[in-house]
Amino acid sequence: MKIALYLRVSTNVQETERQRTDLTKRAKKDKAEIAYIFEDKISGFKNEKRRPDLNKLLQLTKEDIDSVYITELSRLSRDPAHFTELVDIFKQKGINIFFLAQNINTINNDNDLDFTTDISLAFFSRYSAYEIKLKNDRSASGKREAIRRGNSYSYKPPFGYKKVDKQLCLHDDEAKIVKDIFTKYANGESIKEIVENLNLRQIPTRNSDFIKKESFQVNNKKTINKSEIKWGKSSVRNLLRNTVYCGHKVIKSGDEIKTPAIITSELFAKCQDEIKGRISNTDKSLKNDFMLRGIFICGECGKQFLGTRSHSNLLYKCSDKTHLKSNSYIGCKNTSIFKVHIEEMIWAAVKSAYIMLKTKQIKEGNISTIKIKIEEFNSDIKAIDIKLNDLAENSSRLLDLYTKGLYPLITLENKQNILNSEIHSFSKKKKKLQVLINDAICSLQAIDEMDSKPFNLEEVEKVYDLRKEAVRELLKEVLIFKIDNKFTVFQLNFKAGYTQNIIRETWRKKYQIVDSYNLTFDPNTKLFQNNNQIEKNGSNDFELSSISNHYTSEDLFHSYSKYPEFLDLGLS
Repeated sequence: MKIALYLRVSTNVQETERQRTDLTKRAKKDKAEIAYIFEDKISGFKNEKRRPDLNKLLQLTKEDIDSVYITELSRLSRDPAHFTELVDIFKQKGINIFFLAQNINTINNDNDLDFTTDISLAFFSRYSAYEIKLKNDRSASGKREAIRRGNSYSYKPPFGYKKVDKQLCLHDDEAKIVKDIFTKYANGESIKEIVENLNLRQIPTRNSDFIKKESFQVNNKKTINKSEIKWGKSSVRNLLRNTVYCGHKVIKSGDEIKTPAIITSELFAKCQDEIKGRISNTDKSLKNDFMLRGIFICGECGKQFLGTRSHSNLLYKCSDKTHLKSNSYIGCKNTSIFKVHIEEMIWAAVKSAYIMLKTKQIKEGNISTIKIKIEEFNSDIKAIDIKLNDLAENSSRLLDLYTKGLYPLITLENKQNILNSEIHSFSKKKKKLQVLINDAICSLQAIDEMDSKPFNLEEVEKVYDLRKEAVRELLKEVLIFKIDNKFTVFQLNFKAGYTQNIIRETWRKKYQIVDSYNLTFDPNTKLFQNNNQIEKNGSNDFELSSISNHYTSEDLFHSYSKYPEFLDLGLS
């Protein structure tokens, strides 16, 4: 028997060795061959998208393994609904899951999930979630009681303090540094200068002071030494805003507790006024002026692209790249792009699409297509409702036959499990269709709004804020896909139900807008699909060396390049 071990702990600080040892012993006892070992260090409430090794485990089939060994139910998932979904996935593949602590197999000798096991799994998974809630409630209650007794409000005392008999007391050396930070900031030094001075003097941070190991793993890809932890601007900024240093702290419950003061209330108030003054004098036009904020999505990992600054340049980059020290970091390889480049391309595409969408032929074609889709979705929902009613009646008949003694319990359980699986599957399809109907209705509303609030492109072109408003009014989202080191594709999804693609040649800073009525982009294959409207040397505005069903970005880019749609950013 080939098996896979799945190990999980909640944080990078915890270890999986005990789980590995216990499962290995059981595997030897069962004479099972350990073919794979998967390990995640992340909360059990996260799904497989956030758990890389669970995702790898889900790719295995019955040909790869016969069973998955896990120490206990909560190691698979702490969310009862997600737990049930994962069990069903493995069951459909014919792969058993063995939970060591509960001594439960999800698939019995008859290759099925028996009724008793089903109930046990449901009970234990819900109890696991309840246990966490109970533990958190007890912990919160204990903290509140400790605060009422005059103990420290935090497990880790803030910089400048230490714990003595669970009481918050001054740390003399650190208290001098805290006072020095407040004094320097009040006298005009910047946070950046203060940070540089602290790191130059090699002052240890609170985190480096509390970490016991000399080195620790930040995530799956990075390990750092304790000595490498440096002061950052956010650490100093948070320190300057913490009222604990002037003698009091308001906790989450709203209660105020007294703390040993390091600085006077006057000095703290002066620093708060200084913070407000510096914020009000900051030029926010560059910091916040990102046209695509909130609608620019990474096509590779699904996370948002954020507006940020690199040296003196403003650019967009995948938010995964800002989470290097987080458990959510997955190592996305998508490209970053300068703000001026992407926004000029998007505005050019939006202008051309808006002009086309305003034409009667395109607009009426869009409305007609969307209405047909809504009718098809509603028809599918009606068919699903009929099927769900039939399944419900079958379930009722089964129970009636069992009550009359015409069905044994085991037959009832097996048939009911099949019915429940079908009901669950059809219900999910119905929900997806309802979401699609809502999206289609929103598209129709967007077309109406485009008529009721038309843009004067000549006026909008002149003012950046108006361009930004127009883009956000018309676009639902912009997806970015890195094809290779040479080409990138941007997919613009309009609220009016229209999609437009841009192919960009990275190094030459040239790009091409591709008409989605002729060609649609497939994110999985990274190819453009022919909609059977292209004819060689025909009436279209480009030629292709060969006619096929699929084209690469490079094929299309060079085929389009001699026509007016080919644009040069003209930027250094």
